[in-house]
Amino acid sequence: MFRRKRDEEVSNDATPLEVDPAADSVPDQSAAEASLPKSGPWDLSEAPTDRPRIDLGALLLPAIDGVEIQLQVDGSGAVIAATAMLNESSVQLMAFAAPRSEGMWEQVRRELRGAIASSGGLVDEADGPFGAELRATVPMQEPDGSAVRQPTRFVGIDGPRWFLRAMLSGAASAPGGDEVAEAFIREVVVVRGTQAHAPGDALPLRLPTEAVAPTIPGRPPLAPFQRGPEITEIR
Repeated sequence: MFRRKRDEEVSNDATPLEVDPAADSVPDQSAAEASLPKSGPWDLSEAPTDRPRIDLGALLLPAIDGVEIQLQVDGSGAVIAATAMLNESSVQLMAFAAPRSEGMWEQVRRELRGAIASSGGLVDEADGPFGAELRATVPMQEPDGSAVRQPTRFVGIDGPRWFLRAMLSGAASAPGGDEVAEAFIREVVVVRGTQAHAPGDALPLRLPTEAVAPTIPGRPPLAPFQRGPEITEIR
């Protein structure tokens, strides 16, 4: 069964990010950093090919038992974000085009901090398993109209000509609170494609072309879930 969520219900602003594409340099990678084992999120050119994933276009998500994938759409019907429901956590993922020579996460962090503070939320920056991240308490409204504050983490990963933003809620809003959610992010593959996009444009997502089998041999052992993957389009 499919449901659809309107764009105003999607957690966070889904409009294109404003990025200054003029920067033309990146820090040199040290020999020590270059020798470290690589882990995801992956660019399609470097991703392991022996792991089953759910094809959403610009994002390939790990197909693990028990995960429910919800797709959020904007007012035009375009898919703008994918949310993985994992036990007591949710991970919302959005992929954007990025400048060729510079990452976006530093600028996006500044913009997010300002937006959260202006909405009455609290936000701090700290080091996490993916590098610098934001840990926030965001004002939210319950269906009955009551106001609550929701703990949330924002993680950003700069890739080759793409930027991936993850918003973690529930148990994963605390660092180390849900290792499955963090492992899920590390198995995500971003498909930048060859189509021209301005820096900050959301990379196009879509419904999967076919259903994923409930149990797939060779899947990464992230957790002992009982149910198979499910796809839900939020209305």
